[in-house]
Amino acid sequence: MNIMKKFWGSSGSHPEDAVMSQQIALSLTHLKKLYGEYVRPPQPLTEAERELKLYSMLPLFCKVFAGASGQEIADRFPQCIQLSEFTTKLMVAEIRRRAFNENTALASCEIISYLELGGAEETSSGWTLLNTLTLLSSAGPSVVQAMVAAALPSRWSSVCTCSSTCPSWARTWPPAPS
Repeated sequence: MNIMKKFWGSSGSHPEDAVMSQQIALSLTHLKKLYGEYVRPPQPLTEAERELKLYSMLPLFCKVFAGASGQEIADRFPQCIQLSEFTTKLMVAEIRRRAFNENTALASCEIISYLELGGAEETSSGWTLLNTLTLLSSAGPSVVQAMVAAALPSRWSSVCTCSSTCPSWARTWPPAPS
């Protein structure tokens, strides 16, 4: 009996669960390969090519870690902190592209339509990016810190001493510990 449990999986689950587990393991291996190619491309990539490569990884990341806890994400994909930086920078760039419009109402509509889930989840790049960020943020405070650092310009990530160009809340950020 123990041999069969080992063959089908340690929990003694159904054969379908073992197949699914193998598929996820294979997908995780493929994700790590894609990530390695993204971080160390064989030839230099333009910014547009880097974004395309990152976008192509996101659906696989979401598929692999859809039901995983934050701790599982951190354990099974140790590069999650660096990936969170890349995906956060991509989100900021996408929002800025759409917010560039002079008309704020139109810019808001463009941002919302980018983030909405369209016909197929695989073709909704904004939705997939948002899902990836949500999954990554569950991996712990160090990942969230990396996301914040990547999203905020360096002038905002430290205490602001200016008087007129920054909002009042920024002049006292980060708040003093209690």
